[in-house]
Amino acid sequence: MWLLTKSKNKVSSRSQIKIKEVKDSVLVLPNNQYRVVLETSSINFELKSEEEQDVLIDSFQNFLNSLPCELQIAVRVREVDIDHYLDQISQTMNQEKVKVYKNQITN
Repeated sequence: MWLLTKSKNKVSSRSQIKIKEVKDSVLVLPNNQYRVVLETSSINFELKSEEEQDVLIDSFQNFLNSLPCELQIAVRVREVDIDHYLDQISQTMNQEKVKVYKNQITN
């Protein structure tokens, strides 16, 4: 049985995934299947030392090996538009009168 259904109408995720209920942060699906969603934050792996990278890899490997069930990993990368932020900085710099602060903005 496929749990996701395609619909041309805008409907809630809950009805598309056919969630029966949520108990203690666990999704209960039809046929008493259970799912847990974990959200994590990112780290800048490239800025870590080689030793830190090795520790992170080993820790993640141990975590994956300790799981008693299947795992699906979905990675979402969001593009950040900083044009508005840069425009605000330019406006602030143009309005700033104190030289020290102007230098802070430009550097």
